[in-house]
Amino acid sequence: MLTIVSSVLLPATFLLSVFGTSFEGVPLYRREFFEPVLLLVALTMLAILLVFRRRGWI
Repeated sequence: MLTIVSSVLLPATFLLSVFGTSFEGVPLYRREFFEPVLLLVALTMLAILLVFRRRGWI
């Protein structure tokens, strides 16, 4: 169960670690990209949950 939770939360962890840095050289640092990327990460997390549910792992 811990592996499933880790897999689902991995995209959000990556996104927050990229946008949480305080230097300009980070890819996607411009703020107008934040909302679409956040939506994409949320949809990715939902897709991972649906795949795990279909396979009977949750």
